[in-house]
Amino acid sequence: VPPSFKQSRACVDCGLVKTAQQFDENGCENCEGTNSTTQNFEGVIAIMNPGQSWIARRMRSEKKVPGLYALSM
Repeated sequence: VPPSFKQSRACVDCGLVKTAQQFDENGCENCEGTNSTTQNFEGVIAIMNPGQSWIARRMRSEKKVPGLYALSM
């Protein structure tokens, strides 16, 4: 979870939200290291247990890693 949303970025493919430094160090865990990110996103949702979350199923995110996800980009 990013400590502040001022430096947050979202993966353009899956919407995972992390800091720029976290993307530089680890890339995107859902997209096999992709570093294609944007600062232009609105809203976030926390998905802690994707396999059992109804909202994760609705967002088609049940196979993604737990974390924060952008609602729209």
